[in-house]
Amino acid sequence: MQILHLLLLVLSLACGITKNVVSKAADGYYSRLDSLMTSNMFTACLALIVYFASGFEPSLLVNPLFLLMALCYGLLTLGSTSFYIVAVKDGAVSVCALIYASCFIIPTVFSAFYDGEPLHLPKAVGIVLMLVSILAVSFKKDGTGEKKQIVFAVLAMLCAGCVGIMQKTFGNVFGAENINGYLFASFFFMLVSSFIIKAAISKGGEKGAKPSRKQLVCILLLAISLVFANKINIFLAGALPGIIFFPVINGGTVMCSAVISGIAFGEKISRLAFAGIVLGISAMVLIAM
Repeated sequence: MQILHLLLLVLSLACGITKNVVSKAADGYYSRLDSLMTSNMFTACLALIVYFASGFEPSLLVNPLFLLMALCYGLLTLGSTSFYIVAVKDGAVSVCALIYASCFIIPTVFSAFYDGEPLHLPKAVGIVLMLVSILAVSFKKDGTGEKKQIVFAVLAMLCAGCVGIMQKTFGNVFGAENINGYLFASFFFMLVSSFIIKAAISKGGEKGAKPSRKQLVCILLLAISLVFANKINIFLAGALPGIIFFPVINGGTVMCSAVISGIAFGEKISRLAFAGIVLGISAMVLIAM
């Protein structure tokens, strides 16, 4: 592995952990949908700057299919980001992170059927084990609040998995070299969608509270982690073998987030949930083979 790849891997891991931790550390800022959309708008603006600076072919921005795929990608990104923030806000970071990290199962299965990629026995076993691990970490005592957060985490995972399908499909249709323009257009649609939702909420009388300094820092860190993790991971997914990339990024993020959230927020997880996390990381290794 080249030094550059190793550094980017560490940086991506740091971005993933930051996203998980700051989503919970914002002192209730994300309790209101208005505030959540404000954060999403800030993330989208940062993404537009980064992807515009990266350069892309502008002629694609008038292609109807390109714009339709970018719209779908932007809405799915908005959904995965919003649902995950809501899930982590009141749920355990370790549990939500594992459910979210399992999103790569969706494009893996999609590739097996759409592109005819072989689904070897280790991958099949890994997918089954991942589903078992999700059931383990999702098993809670009766508590509608906790169950509600699991539902949001699963919705975030489904949206993120569909984002993976869109990335795969876009590469087949327009080529991976046009990904910067695709992401630019996608985050533009995410910005517009967030603005429309925020305007509708404000018209209905709901207004988010003005963020404190700590919350502003959380919004900034969340935006940076989401935007740069997206860009770094697209590069690493093509540069590194899956056996290295998926377990390190997904498994490493889950385990490190669990440790940090346990220290910072005093989160405690059951033995069954811990076993589910270990099983889930093992499943990631099998799926990456």
